[in-house]
Amino acid sequence: MVAQSHAAGIRLLELNSDVGPAAHLEAATAPTPGTSMRSGMEDEVPSCCSSRCWTALWLIAILNTMVTIFSALVLPDIGTRYFGGGKDPCIGAGRGTPACDAAISKFASVAAMFGVVGAVISLATGPLLGSVVGVVGAKPIIVLSMVLSLTNGVALMLVTWAGASIYYVFGAGVLTSIVSGNVSFNMWLVEYTRPSGRPVVFARLAAASTIEGIIAPLATKFVDRDTAPVFVMLFMLAGLAIAICFLPKRRSAAATQEGMSRAVKGTLTLVRIRRVASYFLRG
Repeated sequence: MVAQSHAAGIRLLELNSDVGPAAHLEAATAPTPGTSMRSGMEDEVPSCCSSRCWTALWLIAILNTMVTIFSALVLPDIGTRYFGGGKDPCIGAGRGTPACDAAISKFASVAAMFGVVGAVISLATGPLLGSVVGVVGAKPIIVLSMVLSLTNGVALMLVTWAGASIYYVFGAGVLTSIVSGNVSFNMWLVEYTRPSGRPVVFARLAAASTIEGIIAPLATKFVDRDTAPVFVMLFMLAGLAIAICFLPKRRSAAATQEGMSRAVKGTLTLVRIRRVASYFLRG
């Protein structure tokens, strides 16, 4: 009798209410404005305004790859010329001579040394850079990366046309390693895609980077050492203009607050790593 009375009471409450138990359950589990049913698994992701911003990103990625290709074409030549005393000892019959081998060896060793320095800087700034993206978004990081890359183009021009020291190019390369272009692209994709769609867009980004195998052989036939820096600067300026004009920047207040918290945690992590490293170095 008690169970029947309890069931009858529940039934009476359902009849006197506007909605039933199923509706109450649906209301309890309904997503709040600005979220989705998958909000428990996926973070809120700002939507891109149109396909225009995606086209802009792919163009920037391709231009960035072109910069890498044309820089690689001119750098060995100006390197052997600089370490050969102002005259390239590897031109024509000089290829394979002791002077040519010495210039190549010196260039390779210096390039490797600066490459290690740049890699260490990228390793140190990577975690902090990811935290900064959580605060300001990925677009400012992409723009900053391309602005720093302009120093590399200017250095190539100075070395190629004005006979400046090649160490300007190496120094500019170290400077650009503070904000890596590839890392900034990956951060933009993470910001504007959900986890379920990221494999596709990351595969497209990788495809945009593989054009090096197609463009490099053609560039060696039609581009010489003196004109390559011009193309490098044109590609850099075009990519920077596209990034400023067409990449969106949308950060909600909640995302910014969460990003600031992550930035603080990232900074504390770097401090801990530095303390551990200094302990072992002193020991």
